[in-house]
Amino acid sequence: MVWTVSLESGTRGALEGFKRRGRVVSAAIAILVGTAGVVGCASRADVNTATTSPTATTQGTERSSPASMASTSTTTTATTSTSTKRAAAASEPSLPVPTSSQSAGPQPACTAKRPVVVLDPGHSGGPNFDSTAEVDGPKPVIALGITFQPVDIDGSGIMAIDNGGAPGELITMWRAAQRIRTILRSAGYTVHLTKSSANENVGLLERVREAINDHATIAVSLHYTGGIPFGQANAHFGVTPQQVGLYRTNVANGHTIRFTNARVAAESQRDAKIIQQARAAAGDGVDVAPLDESFPQSRGLPAYGNISIVQVVDQRFPWIYNEDGDVGFNLHDYTTGIANGIERAVPIAACLRPHAAGAATGGPSTS
Repeated sequence: MVWTVSLESGTRGALEGFKRRGRVVSAAIAILVGTAGVVGCASRADVNTATTSPTATTQGTERSSPASMASTSTTTTATTSTSTKRAAAASEPSLPVPTSSQSAGPQPACTAKRPVVVLDPGHSGGPNFDSTAEVDGPKPVIALGITFQPVDIDGSGIMAIDNGGAPGELITMWRAAQRIRTILRSAGYTVHLTKSSANENVGLLERVREAINDHATIAVSLHYTGGIPFGQANAHFGVTPQQVGLYRTNVANGHTIRFTNARVAAESQRDAKIIQQARAAAGDGVDVAPLDESFPQSRGLPAYGNISIVQVVDQRFPWIYNEDGDVGFNLHDYTTGIANGIERAVPIAACLRPHAAGAATGGPSTS
C-alpha cells in the first residue's frame, strides 16, 4: 500500500515537470497510460492482501472499482447477516437433550395379582368343642347327640368337629402362624389366618369358608403330632396335598364326600412337593405323605376317611396340610421351611415386592 501511494506521488511530480518543459499533452498521455498500469497492479495486490489483513481489506475496498465495491458490499452484507443469525442462535435457549437417565414418562402400572395366603393354625381352645360342630348344608343336623350348625359351602352334608390337638399344639401352631405371616408379609404377600387368637373356637367348615371369602391363592394348615421326633420322614404324615379320590364319610348316615377336582389336585401336589423340599432344606426332613392313618373310624370322629375335612370340602384352590413331630420341635426350622416353600410355590411378582413399591413412590411400601 505504501508502494502504490509513492507511485501516485511520483506521477504528480512528473506532470509538474513536463508542464515546465512544455510537453504537457504527450507526456501526460504517456504517464497516464503508465499510471493506469500501476493502479491496476496496486488493486490486485490489495485484493490479495485483503485475504490476510483487516487493514488491507479496508484500503483495498477504497481503491476498488464500482463493480468491485458492489461485490464487496454484497459480501459484507451476507457476512453480517450470517454473523447476526449465528449470534441470535447462540442467544436462544437450547432444548434439553434426552439422556438415558431421564424417564420417557411414568412407568407402567403393575398388573400382577398379589397372592393371598391363608394360614390355618390347628385346633380350637375348648373346653366345649360342641361349638365347633358343623355340617356343610343349609340347616342344622342333630346326630351323635350333638347339634351340628350349618355352614353351607357346597351342600355336601359332611359333618365335622374340632378338638384341642396334641399337648402344646394349639399355642405352638398359633406362634408358628404368626412367624410365617410376618415373613410372607415382609415379602409383599397378603396373609390371613383362619382364627383371630390361639384359644378361639373356630369350626373346620368355618375355616374353609374364611379361606374362600379371603379369595385364597393357597391355604396351609399347621399341625404337629405328639410322641413323634421332629423333622423325621414319616409314611403317614408330613406334607400332604389334595388328591382325586380321597374321601370322608359320615358315621351317622354314611354320606361320603370325595375330592374330584383334578386341576386343583395337580396344583396341590406340585405345591406340596415344593414346600416339602423347602422344609427339608431348612432342617425339617419330613416327606410328602398321605394322612391315611389320621382319621380312622376308631377315633370317634363324626366323619372318617383319609383326607382332612378342610382339604376335601375346599375344592377351589390348593390346601396343603403340614404335620410334624412334637419331640424336639424346632419352631424356627418348621416356620422357615414352610414360609420359603410358600414363596416358591406361589411366587410374587417383582413389582409387588416392598422394595419395588418403595422405589416407585420414593418411600417404603405400605403393603
